[in-house]
Amino acid sequence: MKSSIFSRALIKCVRFPAKLSLPAPAAVAPWPISRISFDGWLAGELDGLRSQRHQNSPNVSCSSATWFIHALDVAIASQTFAMKSFSNMYREDDKKAIEDHVEDVVELLDACNYLREKIEGLRNYIDLIRIVLHWLDGNSRPNRTVLERVRVLLDSCEGSEKKFTKLEKCSSNLTKLICKGSRGAKLGSYETELYEILSGSKAITSLAIAAIGIMLSFKTKRGLPTARAGEILPLWSSSFNELRKEMKEEIEKRRKFGGIFLNELRNTITAVKNLRNLVNSQRLGNEDWQRELKVNVEELRKSCGGIEEGIIKPLEGRVNELYKHLISVRLALLNIMPQ
Repeated sequence: MKSSIFSRALIKCVRFPAKLSLPAPAAVAPWPISRISFDGWLAGELDGLRSQRHQNSPNVSCSSATWFIHALDVAIASQTFAMKSFSNMYREDDKKAIEDHVEDVVELLDACNYLREKIEGLRNYIDLIRIVLHWLDGNSRPNRTVLERVRVLLDSCEGSEKKFTKLEKCSSNLTKLICKGSRGAKLGSYETELYEILSGSKAITSLAIAAIGIMLSFKTKRGLPTARAGEILPLWSSSFNELRKEMKEEIEKRRKFGGIFLNELRNTITAVKNLRNLVNSQRLGNEDWQRELKVNVEELRKSCGGIEEGIIKPLEGRVNELYKHLISVRLALLNIMPQ
């Protein structure tokens, strides 16, 4: 994608000192720095995400923006954990793990840019809807001229949906990273304390980005990969693969019933569709039609505000924060690698 060229140039050409000024860590459970504490901490956070997923409240299920914001918080915290581990855990045996991770972070940075495109596309979609609402606001009995203008704008919304769908171009390497990070190492290959931390932070970050990209789509054929077990597994791997399995099943189930969207986004798409049908019917003299149009406009107004405050702003902030952490991790790794 366009922004990946800049990302690669930036992170390959700039060298920072080993001690970096990092963004504040995400609001998740604190940890001490040790191998066991990382495994226990990450397993606990993953189990917490699984527990939320099974709650009946739509505000904390894995189909809600709130749940994915928490998943990004865990991903950000895992990157902070990795940064704090470099000076304490680096050994010569870590050289291969660091070289691999340095390259893998480039894919994660590109994936963050992919999510930024998704979020920007969603913002443009909401802006179009608000223009429609402006034409209908306070116009309890719109004439045919107003309805024609609204119809054209709603067609633009539909075109935006199709364009938004074409953003299904997240690198297939992101899927590989999910599997690579969670299946552990083969017998006889490198596996150190730092390797496990880098592996865990990469796995949860890849999963969060991939799943959010899917749930921000109007239509998608993309799903999550099937879990594949390795021979040497960290303690958190079981929780991770269970979470990934459950999310994959949820995505497949939602696809069968007409679409994979965040709950908040699904409601807006349905309301836009209903408004389009009402406008096309143009029953201008019908009182029931007038009341239904007014209710639909008010519903869309609330929905747009909810998406702006509950999805766009918090997700955009988390993705930007994650991007900064990934750059800091990669530059720090480059600085501790032997020349």
